[in-house]
Amino acid sequence: MAIPVRIDHAGFYVSDVDASVAWYCEKLGLTLSHRGPVGAFLDVGDTILGLFPSVEARANLAQQHIAFAVEDIEVCAEALRANGVEIANGPAQLEAGYIAGQKFIDIVGPDGEYVEFVERPYLHPDPRSLHPSDS
Repeated sequence: MAIPVRIDHAGFYVSDVDASVAWYCEKLGLTLSHRGPVGAFLDVGDTILGLFPSVEARANLAQQHIAFAVEDIEVCAEALRANGVEIANGPAQLEAGYIAGQKFIDIVGPDGEYVEFVERPYLHPDPRSLHPSDS
């Protein structure tokens, strides 16, 4: 059996791919790496966020979730506010449990999807691993 080593990509189903690409690029500063017939793919550090057209127009697209790692939750919160994004929850810090010390904020995306940002002092994403030829 092959043992997974990390999450390579995550995906959201969205009502309007182009509008969601614009929101994630403008509001969160992500970079569009590819737009094709199956959807769009955005660079997020050393992983990818896929945005795919919803196959069911009446689907509840809000029941989706992703968490982005950031180096400083306060800087992230200020950048989001400066881009006109409302913080739905946090910044807060988890005081107990297996991720004690993690700081987080929550926002809501254009289709009501739940987007979380987490700061963990021991987590350091490396964007060079996604496009090594650019290094």
